[in-house]
Amino acid sequence: MNHAPIEHPSDLTREQRQYLRNLSVFLDTPPTLGRIYQRTALVNLVLLLIGGISVAVFLAIDNVTGAYVVGGMFAGIFLRDFGMSLRAIRLWSATRAVIDRRMLDHLLNEHPLDPDAAKAGWE
Repeated sequence: MNHAPIEHPSDLTREQRQYLRNLSVFLDTPPTLGRIYQRTALVNLVLLLIGGISVAVFLAIDNVTGAYVVGGMFAGIFLRDFGMSLRAIRLWSATRAVIDRRMLDHLLNEHPLDPDAAKAGWE
């Protein structure tokens, strides 16, 4: 793990770039459950499909306990994600307050960072 400061877009890992893109989506309009689930719809559909097929397979082989275990596991995944989404919504004002929009724009769009420009405000 590299904890060195990120100063140029080439310093970002793929995961870091995706994280910053996700943050940038909510800069002007705060996150809501609907917007968060809209952005994660494909992942949620895949999980639902895998969970549903897994439960169906266990029920087909007459293993009700297995179906409960797998169903509970996937229900836990969805409840965890739901809780994390609610937490992100509750904490958004604090997150927004510490985001440097100029640096975010620089890192995502590779615009030159003007050292003389004032930090962008939330007007």
